[in-house]
Amino acid sequence: MNLFLSEKARANAYLASIMLVSLVVRALIGLVRPELGLAETALIGLTTMLLAGPALYRMLFDAPLIKPEKRLPYVTISACACGMFLYFIALHA
Repeated sequence: MNLFLSEKARANAYLASIMLVSLVVRALIGLVRPELGLAETALIGLTTMLLAGPALYRMLFDAPLIKPEKRLPYVTISACACGMFLYFIALHA
């Protein structure tokens, strides 16, 4: 994938793909819960970035985003974001 893209182009593609995925997720959730506010939208973006970011980075750069010594804190932060997502968006009416 990265044979024809420069480092800057891959970085821009990484940011654009995270924004696009966040937008699609927010739009799909907005169909079910149209009353979500700015705080919930930010939480959707954060959770999407934490979950989709490493996979997109590996796809574009052929390298892991998170170093092995940083995986436990990243998993902890991701789990907290998913928990907040479930509480505030999925369960909180």
